[in-house]
Amino acid sequence: MTKKLCLSASLALAALLAVAGSAAAFTATVSPAGSITSTTPTAEFIGGSTTIRCALTLRGSLNASVTLIAGASLGSISRIEVGTCSGGSEVTILGLPYDLPYQGSEGTLPNEVTEVNFNVRGVSFNLGLFGGFVNCLYSGNQPSILNVAGSNPYTTETIETEPISLRLLRGGFGCPSTGRMRATFNLSPSQRITVS
Repeated sequence: MTKKLCLSASLALAALLAVAGSAAAFTATVSPAGSITSTTPTAEFIGGSTTIRCALTLRGSLNASVTLIAGASLGSISRIEVGTCSGGSEVTILGLPYDLPYQGSEGTLPNEVTEVNFNVRGVSFNLGLFGGFVNCLYSGNQPSILNVAGSNPYTTETIETEPISLRLLRGGFGCPSTGRMRATFNLSPSQRITVS
């Protein structure tokens, strides 16, 4: 009898915590949302001692409303245009589209946030090294930061990639075991984010 009572009480408490946790989730309303363009004059793709610098333009969309729980999609990147590159090699972007799952925030929700943390899921890029004689394919999730200004509603500022290494998925002799991308992007149009 006592064990049954304890089990019932534990289940009731777990259900109560689950309801309280879901009730505490905040929702971000994004405006104008929809189609976005994100650009940088210099994205660095780094493999070993080789750094290739390219202009990049990312095109995609943002969702108009997002429940701020880890894994909820903020939107997606559907197209990436690689501009002029320097460094004697080439970069090819693969695996599109990329989903943008929310990971968390810096500061206190809802009124004191400074950054929105998210992943670019399934990033995949090929570095053509040594004049294109060696091709090295890197893949993984790219943690990124959306910087915001103001105090609810917020205004978007820049997007920065975090400095992590992506694993070598496929490559020939001479490919470094990891590759990285480093960039700061401007977002257009600027977005207004209201958290409630």
